[in-house]
Amino acid sequence: MPHALHGHAITNFPRPCPDETLYSLFWRYHRVSGLPTIKDTLQALTGHPYLQSGTEFPSYIPDLAAVLNLSISELVDNHTLFPFFMPFTPKDAYEKSLEHLRNGRAESSRKSLSLVANRLSTNDYLQWCPVCLEEDIGKFGIRYWHRKHQLPGLTVCPNHAVILHQASWKRHKAQLPLEDEYSDVISRNDKQYVWSNLVSEYFHSCRCQLNSARVLDTYWIRLKKLNLANEHQIREAELREELKFFWGDIWEESTAISLNSITKRRLYPACLFYNNKSSHHPLKHLLMVGYLFAGWSDFLYFYHSGKNEVCPNNTEPPDTENDLKSHKWLALKELEKGSSLRKAASITGLSVTTVKSIARRNQIPVSVRPKKIYGFIERSIWRQLFIGKTTQEIARFHKVSVGSVEQILKAHPKTTELRKRIRFYRQRQTKRNLLIAILNKNQSHTRNKIRLIANSPYNWLFRNDKSWLYSQLPDETPRNKRHKNKRKAV
Repeated sequence: MPHALHGHAITNFPRPCPDETLYSLFWRYHRVSGLPTIKDTLQALTGHPYLQSGTEFPSYIPDLAAVLNLSISELVDNHTLFPFFMPFTPKDAYEKSLEHLRNGRAESSRKSLSLVANRLSTNDYLQWCPVCLEEDIGKFGIRYWHRKHQLPGLTVCPNHAVILHQASWKRHKAQLPLEDEYSDVISRNDKQYVWSNLVSEYFHSCRCQLNSARVLDTYWIRLKKLNLANEHQIREAELREELKFFWGDIWEESTAISLNSITKRRLYPACLFYNNKSSHHPLKHLLMVGYLFAGWSDFLYFYHSGKNEVCPNNTEPPDTENDLKSHKWLALKELEKGSSLRKAASITGLSVTTVKSIARRNQIPVSVRPKKIYGFIERSIWRQLFIGKTTQEIARFHKVSVGSVEQILKAHPKTTELRKRIRFYRQRQTKRNLLIAILNKNQSHTRNKIRLIANSPYNWLFRNDKSWLYSQLPDETPRNKRHKNKRKAV
């Protein structure tokens, strides 16, 4: 018996295929419905002809559930991208968003997930893998849009390592993926595949909410091992450069609009650490996870190891052999880009001896620091510390670790105070020179204009060298002449 909805008889509604998007299911119904336009189909199904049929979270989920005699939860969990946001969204916000979706309020659902606040652009196209398409036709006899290919930031099919094809999405024009004869296969070592595999692994392997404070602690511990953080702060500029170098073209020239929205903003990755109660888009976390860990499962291991918790849906035993291979591959990549043995060992969790053997097998030259600092080297280091050279410069010159140089510095507390004064005098001279150069170029300017032009040196000197600053600035403008150029009120 046909199902009546909004005054129209709904007949021949197709059953959803595995991993099929709701947009694809809607389009397949439109083809067999006999209705002339998308608007007519929307009117028949929802009673609202102007709803968008291809959004991430369509507003017609309750109507589809009624027609298919399925629960809303089944449609949301198996045929939308909604679960993608679960791990990094606070529980109350996630449940509030889900309730909006159950009631057909898609836009309110997006706001509850902080997708609007994150200001990430959404893709205006649909993606498909030609190899998956061929398999679907052979197995089901139809073409349809896969949910896994529409994941934010994805550019490569994680199953076949094929560059995904794209088709522009049009609001009131239904479409299905096209059969293409070519498949652009890439290496599974390519960063595009590594990234897409990480996004896919994240989406399919963990359907539990993570504690945001504990997530940041997990990052922080690994960053400290990489010397990119200490107990109090993160070296934000260095971390951004490391991420940029690690991800390469993914960071610079990704075809994924959502990724470009993240990497082009200077606030990332520092924004992740501002407030542990903030909600950030999963892609912001995955860029960090991919750099710090060997994969999503590797991150979960370190996240849960603190209290020996087990992710509810992660019931399969770990694949130790494959994990070891991925760690060794990551160590090789770190060595190829010039990382030290200790840094490669810290990133991968392997021993320094294992990393050294990987370097020797692949004929990668590595510099080995002396295990002992002799007396004459220690005296030379102290002299360089005394004249104010940086610990990094000294470490490079003597081919020792920065930590070894800092240990010598700690043994001479008076030298530490002297170095602080040297840095202050150097910085003061630099700021003075900048201000004098600006004054020489702008001799007719007033004090206020000089302050605006030389903002950085002016403010530093105002805080630390005020008497000298005022001795160099132009004379004050008499008070009775300060407003003479302002137009009188009529």
